[in-house]
Amino acid sequence: MQDTVFMMNGDVVVTRILDTLPENVYCMHPKPTKKKPDRKLLMEKERIFSIKFSNGAERLCYKYDTMAGNFFTVPEMRCFVNGEQDASKYFRGRADFWGGLVVGLASGTFMPRLGGTFWAYLPCFAYTGTTLLPIVKVRAPNHETRSKPHTDIYLLGYERIARKKKITSALKGTVLGLAAGILAFKLIPTAE
Repeated sequence: MQDTVFMMNGDVVVTRILDTLPENVYCMHPKPTKKKPDRKLLMEKERIFSIKFSNGAERLCYKYDTMAGNFFTVPEMRCFVNGEQDASKYFRGRADFWGGLVVGLASGTFMPRLGGTFWAYLPCFAYTGTTLLPIVKVRAPNHETRSKPHTDIYLLGYERIARKKKITSALKGTVLGLAAGILAFKLIPTAE
């Protein structure tokens, strides 16, 4: 008897709902620990799009209200959340990681020779910033794309999560590459 909570940020939480109040939802924690196997979790309804109960019934928590900052109608928001979920599931950012690794490695190896270790960080930050410039392409198998997958609202949701993943992947790559480059700079003797 598991219920599913669809969050506004695209996350899907599988849990058991204990109680729904006007402002909050009480549920079992999705990741219990050995010390506290019956941990409870409190979620604000403003962060929840909908709850699908184990019996198949669905309760919407999202309300169209421009005064509260909810500018999308319910079908539009469902499309936005579908875009976020697809990006979480399919977008990886591997090219950004490998590009960051190369930039970090080159920067860590050569920049200290040119003017000190401090300057090695600048190309890494510049590369990470440039990963936001290109257009994000939707990556999903054709048989799993949702209805109307390429609407502007779907793309907004997809792009929101994909850009986060691009930045995270680029940062991981540049940090790893920079560490390896600085280590290589320290270990490899220079001919003077």
